[in-house]
Amino acid sequence: TWGLKPFWLKPSSVGASAHCQRGRTPSLPPGAPVGIDVWEAMSIMEYNGGAVVAMAGKECVAMAADRRFGIRQLQTISCTHDEKIVAYHKTLVAFTGLATDVQTVHQELAMKVNLYHLAEGRRMSPKVVSKLVQSLLYGKRTNPYCVSAVITGLDEDNETYCACFDCIGACSLAPADDRFGVGGTASEELYGIAENAWRPGLTATELVPVTARCLMSACNRHAAAGWGGMLHVITPQAHKTMEIKGRMD
Repeated sequence: TWGLKPFWLKPSSVGASAHCQRGRTPSLPPGAPVGIDVWEAMSIMEYNGGAVVAMAGKECVAMAADRRFGIRQLQTISCTHDEKIVAYHKTLVAFTGLATDVQTVHQELAMKVNLYHLAEGRRMSPKVVSKLVQSLLYGKRTNPYCVSAVITGLDEDNETYCACFDCIGACSLAPADDRFGVGGTASEELYGIAENAWRPGLTATELVPVTARCLMSACNRHAAAGWGGMLHVITPQAHKTMEIKGRMD
């Protein structure tokens, strides 16, 4: 199946040379097929799978995420996992990676955002939320959370913002000519499709189907993500949430 990367099918050239020099035989996971000499453990960031794509248009932003919750990429536990995207006023935040760390970071971020609102009497802009996420992730750099983040939103002047972050808070800000961001194990598939589908000046009506098609096209090519999706769209007037129908196999 396209996109499926079982943890026992990832040979490592570095590990191969090391094992050959030391004369060792790597231990194999239970049930692993024979015929490959070197094995490398799956990244913990890929353990639960997932896909997130965010796009910015003309005074509007949209973010979509799949609904699959699985373990070890091979087993699907639930197809109603809708907690990947959280909205804070006009800001959308999505974390992908290890599900337990995703839940922890979401809770810590929600607490800090609410405390800010109580203390300052105003809502955070997307840039301020991004700085908070960077601080939160970088503060655990010696023992980092196994998550990556995608943030998009509208500021006070309805200017769009879109950025991606790795597990220690390093920021990749989307440029004006490519105003989109991707995350999750399906990020490679998402990036190519989004780069081809996105164009400047998309209205909210145009942005919704483009974002939904990007997510579904990528999930159809990636076995560790899919089972439908949830899409959030923010305009100066409203925040709407809708379900994306997709393949359920």
